Amino acid sequence: MDIETITPGWVDAVDVEADDLVTPDLHESFASIAGLPKDDATKVALVGALDAFRSGYFDLDALRSESDDNKALEAAADSAGALYDALLALLEYPGVEGRLEQTIQDFPRFYEFEDGRTLKDLIGTRQNIFMVYRELLVDLQACLEMTSNRKPMRKVLEGLDGEEPIKLETDEGFSERMREWRARSKARALPRLQTH
Repeated sequence: MDIETITPGWVDAVDVEADDLVTPDLHESFASIAGLPKDDATKVALVGALDAFRSGYFDLDALRSESDDNKALEAAADSAGALYDALLALLEYPGVEGRLEQTIQDFPRFYEFEDGRTLKDLIGTRQNIFMVYRELLVDLQACLEMTSNRKPMRKVLEGLDGEEPIKLETDEGFSERMREWRARSKARALPRLQTH
């Protein structure tokens, strides 16, 4: 059974709001079953639950597998690293940052933050105008990599000249990382709809 089979038609209906579904009879039945007073707060809670169900339905449709999520996170982390490297490489071209800084100062239309700041306000001084951005990219890259949920690998240092690898963590430490990974994977698993 797929999600479309068990989802009520009102979820997809553009002209039906959750508030329209809460009739006086439904409100009374819900309040009675839930042991709540039949007041406006209960009606608001019921409407909120129906809205949350609708949002969840659409969110479920957009979910991807953990493997797909990991690939997207890792691609973004790689791109953040590549942009960091590209901005750092600009330091090797004398005069480029100065010209770029002038272009930024002269550019007429920038995205504006809520506090009114733009790219012009966020660049550094000549010789290193993108230092702040590079540091932010390092932070972003680290967070993207940490969000990815890959199966842990043993931390080892390869042995020299055919020697055995040296374990860099205890078996207990590795087992703990495996338990944490399994728990995250289980929590992230897409729901399976069962047929009766």
